[in-house]
Amino acid sequence: MPPGGQPLTDDRHYTAEAPADNEVRAARAAARRTWPVHKTTLAEQSTAAAPSASTAQERLAMMWQLALDAWALTGRAIPDYPRHEAPGRVIRAAEKPGP
Repeated sequence: MPPGGQPLTDDRHYTAEAPADNEVRAARAAARRTWPVHKTTLAEQSTAAAPSASTAQERLAMMWQLALDAWALTGRAIPDYPRHEAPGRVIRAAEKPGP
């Protein structure tokens, strides 16, 4: 859920500015202080967490599950169209992207 606790709608985006309400900001900061953090060196890190510990197929499977979860959170159906009809655009190096 975006800052302020309001559900997303078609006319709102997650990247919208957070409300200026100091109480809301303080509550979010307090919640973050409870997040577990583990500081280690690279040598101390588990090899199980390293990308090389999994295959490309395993990493794609993990990504697909994240994509399914993200679409489920939107409450909308996963788009179903042929790959050649997928929305997107090509930006050539010589072109400047528009606003």
